[in-house]
Amino acid sequence: MVNRFKAYGRYSDGSLSDLTGLITLSSLTPARATIRPLSNGFYRIYGVASGVATVQVAYAGVTNKITQQIAQMTDYTIDPSQLQRTVGEPTDVKFFGDFAGLGIFGKDLSSSEFDYSPEFATVQYFVDGATVANSYAVVTATSSARGANEIVGAGIFRTQSFTWCSFYNISLNAPATISVGETQQVSVTGFNGFGPVDLTTKITSDNPAVLQYIGGGRIVGVAAGQATLAATLDNPFEECDTLADADVLTVVAPTAISWISAGSGKWEESFRWDVGRAPIPRDLVSITNAASKSVTMDGATPVSTLLISNLTLRAPGSATNTLLLSGLATNSPLRLLAGVALNRGGALLITNAALIASNNFAYLFPLDGVVEVKNGGTLVSGGASLGVNSGSGLLQILGGRMHLLSELNLGYNTGFTGTVVVTGGELIAGSGYCGLSAPGALTVSAGTVSWDNVRVGEFGGAAGSITVSNGTVRLGLADLGGQAGGLGTLTVAGGVTSITNALRLGVDSGSTGVLAVTTGQLFITNHPTVAQLVVGVAGRGIFTLSGGLVTVDQLRATSGSNSVLNFHAGTLAAQTTAITNAQPFVIGNGVAAATFRSRGGAHSFANGWRVRSNATFTGCGTLNNNGLIEGRILADCGGTLTFSGIVTNNGSMIATNGTTLRSLNTLVNNGTIDIRAGKTNFSGVFINNGTIVQ
Repeated sequence: MVNRFKAYGRYSDGSLSDLTGLITLSSLTPARATIRPLSNGFYRIYGVASGVATVQVAYAGVTNKITQQIAQMTDYTIDPSQLQRTVGEPTDVKFFGDFAGLGIFGKDLSSSEFDYSPEFATVQYFVDGATVANSYAVVTATSSARGANEIVGAGIFRTQSFTWCSFYNISLNAPATISVGETQQVSVTGFNGFGPVDLTTKITSDNPAVLQYIGGGRIVGVAAGQATLAATLDNPFEECDTLADADVLTVVAPTAISWISAGSGKWEESFRWDVGRAPIPRDLVSITNAASKSVTMDGATPVSTLLISNLTLRAPGSATNTLLLSGLATNSPLRLLAGVALNRGGALLITNAALIASNNFAYLFPLDGVVEVKNGGTLVSGGASLGVNSGSGLLQILGGRMHLLSELNLGYNTGFTGTVVVTGGELIAGSGYCGLSAPGALTVSAGTVSWDNVRVGEFGGAAGSITVSNGTVRLGLADLGGQAGGLGTLTVAGGVTSITNALRLGVDSGSTGVLAVTTGQLFITNHPTVAQLVVGVAGRGIFTLSGGLVTVDQLRATSGSNSVLNFHAGTLAAQTTAITNAQPFVIGNGVAAATFRSRGGAHSFANGWRVRSNATFTGCGTLNNNGLIEGRILADCGGTLTFSGIVTNNGSMIATNGTTLRSLNTLVNNGTIDIRAGKTNFSGVFINNGTIVQ
């Protein structure tokens, strides 16, 4: 056991002064006690053996002696012997020692006046490699755990069991009211010593005929009535309580309201609706009657009419019913709890206004009419499907913004096409199809399109196409030609197209994928440099480069005759390449300028390679298999460009920037090798019938 001391001096005027940092402290009985100074000014007196120890203090010629009774601690206890707390909740642990030789029992050793092994009464709990305790016996867990800690003091072992529960309370966050057919998001918050935490827990409805929990934190109203929604959380150990919270929700049946006027008018005009009033919150709104007309919402439209459950737009025969949102205040959009059903003859025009589905899972579905979002307009919804069951769908982004939180599907059902035209603004979508069961087309001439994952031309008869003439297109995973009979095409004729996962041409057997780059830029890259361009997976892939720039991490064409590459002109830059398509890899058509740039990796061509006139292979890395040079090799990266096969040079080979031309096999030079700014390393056979410039 250890005790700590400070020293004070008393002066003739009766004043006291702290001399701890100035004194000299020594043990006159080192067999019973030793001295150790501390940086904070304290001295520690360590007991060595039972008995009386004498310690001398000296300062400025003045000395004093004190005695200490040294006693062996005979036993100690830990309080509490069992810990059960919540993660993040600090807990005090106390230690009590018995000194039978002095008749002292239950001495509190937890305070800073006393130390014992381990020093400062520190207990370290280790759970999954993480320390979950601090000094001075204040214990705080960082993760749920259970177990036992063995504590040693004065050669005496004690065991303390502990359980850290995940949370001490949870709270269910749900709306008080929901409409029939409406989907809403709910959440659960857990509370522990670190504060509130978002949780994924078990959620149930006691009346699924009225309210259903459909997973992913979503509930949907089924029928009018009430239901109790409950959330439960099982803590990881039986010592911990099962936590629960519940809310009573009311599901209301919305009112159907229809436009009955034969002519155009304002949304808020009561006499034009069959119920004699303008829409109010949670109404099911329909504009479907005969004769072409336009219903207008603008800055004068009352805010009280801007929240509805669902909107249906269509018109019989050749008529068109149009809902025009123009100039709505930015803080007063039209909000829908469910979505929009836009059938044949329906048109939705949004200009300098906004339509927002009020939860993440409300679908703009179906879209068999016309939607225009322009002049700063905004449309936000869960998803959209064009060409579903009553006609073809046309979506035009003309300087506005459309954000789909889920799918975008074009040409959803057989017989109905889906077309998206972007001439400015922004379109954002999650996954989806461009040509699912019928033709689908996306055309981009300006603005920005972000589509996470898309399959272009999925089923037989579903020709899908993406055409980029300007602007910016960002894709995650893109498949051209999905299942048997599917035809998918990506044409890059300008702008910048980026793919961060993979572009796959001809995915399933019997499908066809076509990539054509004429101008513009196509990047298939990501940070770990594993993004792939696969020409022919199980179906037929055709890649034609006649201009522009294509940059790819990995180029793969390994499906035999189903992998077709036509490199006529432009620039192709690749980190690695693997070609096994029963044809030599040919750079250029002999007339137009064409460049293949190696980004430092290995490039393998099972049937050899050929650099035609007016074409260039440049960069560094390894060029495998046999090759023929009619154009130019330009090694310019400052490293090494290696040839592993038999190479015949009828054109020129140039090394610049200190780059090395390295040949491991036979090199026949019938042209020119220029190494004025580089060097060679020909370890194989070198036959020179041409010129070396150095």
